[in-house]
Amino acid sequence: MPDVSIIIPTYNRLWSLPDSILSCQYTKCATEIIVVDDGSTDGTWEWLQEQENLVCLRQENWGKCWAANRGFEHATGKYIKFLDSDDLLAKGSIDEQFELAEKENSDVVVSGYKLINNHLKVIKEQLWIESDDFIAQQLGECDSSHYSSYLFKKTFIADNPHRPDYALRDERLFVLETAIKNPKVGVHRGYGLLHRV
Repeated sequence: MPDVSIIIPTYNRLWSLPDSILSCQYTKCATEIIVVDDGSTDGTWEWLQEQENLVCLRQENWGKCWAANRGFEHATGKYIKFLDSDDLLAKGSIDEQFELAEKENSDVVVSGYKLINNHLKVIKEQLWIESDDFIAQQLGECDSSHYSSYLFKKTFIADNPHRPDYALRDERLFVLETAIKNPKVGVHRGYGLLHRV
């Protein structure tokens, strides 16, 4: 069983997907990279067929939520990481988050993030902000990071799907529903994600 399954939904992002996948590789822990092509028309599926060491799934263009849920159905890792196909994981963050989760028996490991532009230049750095109320933080009390900088224990989120009805707010709803379940939260005091803006 892999330590971490990284789920990458994608649609017509062949311009950025290879870098996203590359940022998930070369880990010390055992990682499984699952890419779900949501009906791309830019050659993504053909490119994926030429790659090794990936779990590649394809579906009609149903949207990111359906793609994330499909990836979750196929994930075999103890922990789950969701990654947008135009973002990158910070170097070493998967190993650091995994070690922390195992050490502290965390249900969720949170982390800071960096904002980058299309030239991969860092334009903002945001470490995790301490808060005494994880739910209020998800509702906007203070910066709650980005959900792709989180690591989730698979069994803890097994009954918590991405909900297509909420469109662009599905990520926030997903984390809020996770927060309501009162997870044991581990804090990774670094950066888990390079979020492209």
